[in-house]
Amino acid sequence: IQYLLDKCVLVPNAGTIDVNPSQLSASGQELAGPQLFGLRLGFSGTPNDLLPKPMGHCAYADGDDGRILAALSLTDVVSMNELGSWSPEGLLQDIATAKGAGGEPKYHALIDTGALITGMSNREVAESLLREGLQGLE
Repeated sequence: IQYLLDKCVLVPNAGTIDVNPSQLSASGQELAGPQLFGLRLGFSGTPNDLLPKPMGHCAYADGDDGRILAALSLTDVVSMNELGSWSPEGLLQDIATAKGAGGEPKYHALIDTGALITGMSNREVAESLLREGLQGLE
């Protein structure tokens, strides 16, 4: 098995799995398990109990959901723009070129939804937004 992995699968630039000897990676299950650390703490903005079993149950902070819903209900925080026909690229261009009242970029973040809407990776979404017009932002 090791021979096949080394010679057929984990071969740099072979079109299979990219290999980088200086990159360390692990799954959430591996990182949350007792093999690496005696105490494991974590934070996620996603309110659910989909945690690795060794971490136990999620400890929710009282009132967080209510504060989030309250903020998302304020018209000075959230606005709506109804779109007719749209494409992922066109949507990103609209976001990247939108200007605020003072001419500055209207949007500074597209959180979690960028890749979901476009089918692109988060990095590809960020690169597209910067390329399309978010001047002065990196």
